[in-house]
Amino acid sequence: MNAPLARVLLPLCAMSLVLITACAEDREPVLDGSVVADGPPAVDRGGGLPDGYGPLWPCTAVGQACNAHDPCAINPTCGPDKLCHPASVQDCGDSLSCTTDTCKGMGMCENLPASGSCALPVKAGAGADGGVGADAGAAGPTEIRCFSKGDRDPADPCRVCDPDQNATKWSPASGGACDDNSTCTKDDYCQGGVCKGTYYGSQCADNFGCTDDLCDGKGGCLGNPLKSDWCLINGVCHADKANDPAGTCNTCDVTQSQSAWTPITNTCTIGGKCYKPGDKDPTGCSECDPSSSTTSWTPLSGLCLIGGKCYTSGASHSGGCATCAPATSSTSWTVTGSYCLIADVCHSPKDKDSTGCAECDPGADKYGWTPLTGMCQIKGTCYASGATHPAGCGECKPATSATHWTLLGSATGCLIDDACYASGATLGCYTCAPSTSQTAWTQITGCNQVEGLATASSSGGGASTTHGPTLMNDGKLQADCLFHWVSAGSTPGTAWIQYDWPGAVVVGSISFDTTPAATAACSSSSGRSLAGGTLQHWNGASWVDIGTISGKTDDWSYSFTQITTTKLRLYGVHATDTAGQMSNPVIFEWQVFGK
Repeated sequence: MNAPLARVLLPLCAMSLVLITACAEDREPVLDGSVVADGPPAVDRGGGLPDGYGPLWPCTAVGQACNAHDPCAINPTCGPDKLCHPASVQDCGDSLSCTTDTCKGMGMCENLPASGSCALPVKAGAGADGGVGADAGAAGPTEIRCFSKGDRDPADPCRVCDPDQNATKWSPASGGACDDNSTCTKDDYCQGGVCKGTYYGSQCADNFGCTDDLCDGKGGCLGNPLKSDWCLINGVCHADKANDPAGTCNTCDVTQSQSAWTPITNTCTIGGKCYKPGDKDPTGCSECDPSSSTTSWTPLSGLCLIGGKCYTSGASHSGGCATCAPATSSTSWTVTGSYCLIADVCHSPKDKDSTGCAECDPGADKYGWTPLTGMCQIKGTCYASGATHPAGCGECKPATSATHWTLLGSATGCLIDDACYASGATLGCYTCAPSTSQTAWTQITGCNQVEGLATASSSGGGASTTHGPTLMNDGKLQADCLFHWVSAGSTPGTAWIQYDWPGAVVVGSISFDTTPAATAACSSSSGRSLAGGTLQHWNGASWVDIGTISGKTDDWSYSFTQITTTKLRLYGVHATDTAGQMSNPVIFEWQVFGK
């Protein structure tokens, strides 16, 4: 509404020529220049007041505040003409067609929306009053506009003009379409001033954090494109520049591939782990040098790697008889002077080995014992040429063998594996038959061995075709030097060997072909003979003890009352504790007989 109109409607103290002494300053206002009662004539209303402003009310105290009888008047002062002049006039017009504008005095205004209308804030650029423009959500300053009851906020359809609730603030709306700005909801609608939709994004999700799960906002899916800074390799997300967590020399390089590892150049992959150039191995004797090899360590020059330890050129052996000489060998000590280095121990010339059958002879061998001529070293014992076997079936004959007994021509029995046997002696299904052979066992015709049909197994140890459990019943004894070894110490523990038959068998004895305790046989170390264990059979529900064997230092047999079973095992397998290694017992053959 227009402010001047409000002023015209102001109450007048006198509406006729009759003077009413109760009016302000006891005078009527000057309206047009004619003299009204005793009042002064009308004067120029200058002073910057709006055109048509009036009337000016008479006053008496020149220069003092006076009553302009106008709530829009600001700082009225009694002028020399004894008329009350406002310094300025408050303009309460808000230029809105839907409000009534009223001055409240003291510089304050009141702009009340008309019935059924709202005066509400919108962004500058929004559509016309009550309408929704194309640029309703455009950024800009806020301005007040008129809206009719039921009109929606041009920028937010979930706000409504509801003068019954608040004519100057948007009210929350319910019902009607909206957009919650999520492409993975559908059927968006207003509820209590909030835009809500039905979420269906899980139907479009592929459960990979490195992909964008796209929805069309209508209940459909638009695919799962991979994010530009990620790789998806073998079903696993990796950020750009992230290296393979497995430790290989590969990285996620989105500029090369987002679906496969990109090799990291100028690196080494050794033992499944990635190394940079110059990285050292655990010993410090080798380094990663991609120019030489990308798959193995490159030995550093001027160093020796001996016994898993790195030495610099010229470093001395603790015994003083050898040095690190890379030009000669970078993997072993180089003996200096007239010494021997045997089993990492320094020896002087003529030093004898533990048997007395060999000595240090640097001229012949600086790294091993040199056998003495005319001597035999048999099972760890030194014998002079011509010495007789303790059992009388053989002699030391270096010209024939310096490491085994040679059968005496007068012997009537057998000499097998350096042991004497009388004619007819047996070992399992084998016998000493001099007429057939005096140096090897002869198999007994019709012997009831039953291990041939059994499946061999063990608690662990040797594997493969040269050391696996199947070698315990291959029927070849020690002849082919193939054996199984069991991971065990020199005291009974939980290690075991076992035979399983496809059906019930009758058993009454066993025999083991093992290695002598004091000597090495077939490349095995001394101290690895099978000393014993507890023999058990399976009764269909549990293991039952048959008997315990211990203290064995070479081949041995064990007989017992016949039983019928499908399984047989030796539990608590252990090696001899009398010499040498004293662990990991060796079994060339495990024979089982019906009686």
